[in-house]
Amino acid sequence: MKKHYPIFLIFIANILPINAQVKNIPLYKNLAYKENKISEYASAIKYVPLETKRECLLNEELQIIATSQYIFVHDFLADKVYRFDVNSGKFLNTIGKKGQGPGEYKKMFGIYVDDTRKKCFLMDSYAGQTYVYDFDGKFDSVFSGPYVANRMIKTNNNYLVNNMLYLQSKNEMFLINDKGKVLRKATLSDNKKYGMQLWAPYFFNHNEKIYYKNYISDYIYAIDKSLNKSPAYFIDCGKKAVNPREDQYRLDKGSVIEKSTIVIGEIKAYKDILYIPYCTDKRSFAVYNVKTERIFSPGKGGKSGFTDDITNGPLIEVPYSSYLFDSCVPNQLVSAIYLSKIEDEKFKPGAFKKIMDKLDIDSNPIVRIITLK
Repeated sequence: MKKHYPIFLIFIANILPINAQVKNIPLYKNLAYKENKISEYASAIKYVPLETKRECLLNEELQIIATSQYIFVHDFLADKVYRFDVNSGKFLNTIGKKGQGPGEYKKMFGIYVDDTRKKCFLMDSYAGQTYVYDFDGKFDSVFSGPYVANRMIKTNNNYLVNNMLYLQSKNEMFLINDKGKVLRKATLSDNKKYGMQLWAPYFFNHNEKIYYKNYISDYIYAIDKSLNKSPAYFIDCGKKAVNPREDQYRLDKGSVIEKSTIVIGEIKAYKDILYIPYCTDKRSFAVYNVKTERIFSPGKGGKSGFTDDITNGPLIEVPYSSYLFDSCVPNQLVSAIYLSKIEDEKFKPGAFKKIMDKLDIDSNPIVRIITLK
């Protein structure tokens, strides 16, 4: 027996450092709302009413990406992309054109903005193509690959793209250059069978690292230059997790979503904080500090969100489908306020009320940009 001790100890020594690096996020223990003020996390809130005119009337299903100069709005129902001024909200131009001709897309499922190159990427998941335009809306190029993408993230001078068909092709993500050429690919390591895809994989930046989250895993992975995945966080949803484990139901057995399920949205991160959208019987979000390992769900009166003690505006939510609202500026959180949804609410005097009083329910939404500390 003594001869086996050294081997056993070596095995433990190799395993423990890896497990110790994976932080457990006990989300299921922190679903009850606790009131918190936004001033603890943010230094300023800016409201940008998007100009309302015939050329840019917006529906409610929007993807919004802000830069230091512009706001890009992808209207899913109209299948158009609009560019507005980030300070005045003035409409500037549309990006690209839907159609069958050269340089025209068929159907968009997501956009990505490269503020450094001043390019806008429109991902056509039906055609499996990505159309590239400049900020003035002029067509630049189009490329395709062995993937269907609706998420992108820049890494050095290249781009990581997800693959919505990862269950069929077993390829989770691809590294491409600015011409769309595939440089590397990562194969899905999980060989389990799943009944259907319920959420697209996505990426996010945090402290100069790229992280990846796939719906079929409870883990958040750090991605290196070779597309290797290292588990960094485990989101513990208890028995309410969507992702199948031995003690839970399986997706391929017909049980997909139940009221008791916790579904994780797309995470935003800045400095020590992860903003984690989730959905049970309602849409909420949690705030997790990676240093203190403290987690809580901000909310008040049965509603999720931070109390706005800076501008006296509406409760500040992190949208469940948070990929729809993003910024090229690292310390910003972006959301949209639809006046038709808050017309019956009363607001104290402040920056938000001054803007709201100038608009009506038929106006385009207000983009709220929060500057984080």
